[in-house]
Formats: sequence, C-alpha cells, structure tokens
Amino acid sequence: MFSSSNDRDPFSQLQYCGLPGISRSCLKAVQRFVQFGDHIQSATILTHDGTHALALVVNEGETIIIKNGFSSGYRGEGPSCLAKALATLEAYRVEIDEIAISRPQMARIEGSALSQSDWQTIQSTEPIRPMRWHDYIYDAVGERFDRQSALLHLPEVMPWSALDPRLVDLAMKYRSQPDEALSKGFRRFEDIVRTRTGSKEIGSRLISQSFVQEASPLTWEDLDPAEVKGRGQILSGTFMAFRNPRAHQEHAPHLGLSELLALNLLYLLEAKATERPAEEHASDEPGRG
Repeated sequence: MFSSSNDRDPFSQLQYCGLPGISRSCLKAVQRFVQFGDHIQSATILTHDGTHALALVVNEGETIIIKNGFSSGYRGEGPSCLAKALATLEAYRVEIDEIAISRPQMARIEGSALSQSDWQTIQSTEPIRPMRWHDYIYDAVGERFDRQSALLHLPEVMPWSALDPRLVDLAMKYRSQPDEALSKGFRRFEDIVRTRTGSKEIGSRLISQSFVQEASPLTWEDLDPAEVKGRGQILSGTFMAFRNPRAHQEHAPHLGLSELLALNLLYLLEAKATERPAEEHASDEPGRG
C-alpha cells in the first residue's frame, strides 16, 4: 500500500491537503492530482468510525494525506464526495485499499501532525478484509455515478501548455467572461489572417479565400494536397460553426472549454501555414460572405 520507488525516509515526505470536515475541499484535492497528471501509485483509505481520510502515494514516492473530510454510513455531502473521489481514483486505475486507524491518529491527521510512530503504525496495519470500499460508492450514490466515466465528471481545466501564445490573455479571462473571450478571439484571428494576406474580406469568406480556395495565399508546405484541403476545411468549418453564430446572436450557445480549444486549433494551424508565392495566388473574387 505504501511502497515507494526511492529509499528516502517516507515519513519525511508526508504532505497534507484538503480541509478537515470540508468534503468538497478534500474531493478537489484528489481531483487536482488526477488532473495535473501525477502518477498515483496507490490510495489507502484511513478509516475511523465512519470518518475517512486518504493517503496517496504519488510520483516518486511522495505520500499525500488528504484530510478527514470524507464520511460514510448515510446519504449526504461527505459520503457523496468520498464516493466520487474513489470512483475517480478507480477510473484512473489506482490501486485502492483501506485500513482502520485510531481516534488519536485521525485527530493528528486533522492537525497535520502525525508522528513518526503514528506513521510506522499505519504502514504496518493490515488492510481491511473483505474489501468494502466499493460499498462506499454504491451506498452514497447508487447507480447515479458512472464509475467507468468518472474522469469525465472532473471540472474543466485550462490546458495552458497546449495554447497558442496569442490566445493566453483571452484564456485568462475565459472563466469570468467566456463570450467576450471567444468573440474577441475570433475577431483577433480574422485580423491576423487579413494582415498576412492583405485581404479586405471578413468572416467565413476571408477564411475560405485564405486557406481553402485553389492557390490560396496561405498553405502548408510538404503536405499531401488532401491534407492541405482537410486543414483548410477545418479552419473554414470551425469558423462557420462557432464564429458566425457568436457574431450574430447576443447569447450564442457554446460548448464551454471545447469551443475555446477549437479556436485554439485555428491559431495553431495558421501558425504553421506559410505564404504561397504571389504569382501562384488565385485571383480575388468580389463579394463578401
């Protein structure tokens, strides 16, 4: 349960997360480790009289104590958060077990004050058999929480490292002002394309003229023609599907973070595009779209 891949003193590596008695805080602590991509080697439920904490062994052997904000034995916030935390860990393919600890040990977890003796005792305690932690999920939420898709219930997290640098400032305001961030993001993209091509067009006509039409001013070198066409259609189709409704409706529906990531893809594809030699350009046609 508490095996480590290094030879450091495991007690010296104990860390505490979550707030005691605050179920949502403890659930979010578990979710952060999953969402950040930490390798969670194992999870051990630390149980005393219907109150639960968690010990996670992550990465190179760090032990994270998620404080005693979880509970079981009734329907409520504490059991529900425990069920969601366990279902998430199970979906993340984490080995889960459970041991019983004493009341004083639970109190010292609450105070971030486990002693070395406490930790040695916890490490040597035999796990509870038969396993019962699956019951914590079923008893709290029954069939209402799909353990197979538990990861899909995690909160949306901005994938900063995947963003085009030109979108970062808008991504920072996305949570509080999603419509403004998305609308400005599409307008900015149009400005970038117009600057590169010298076109006076707007909207989907601009994108089609710049990337889709035969001998368009922007293209991708060293790609098969079918791939070039496919990339152009992604740009044009995404623009028409998301930018056009947003430009013409006060409250345009959107797909949350997925729409921002679709916009981000436009920026990434444009950044890879190169200018076609001027003599190869298709002649401009009048009209706007």
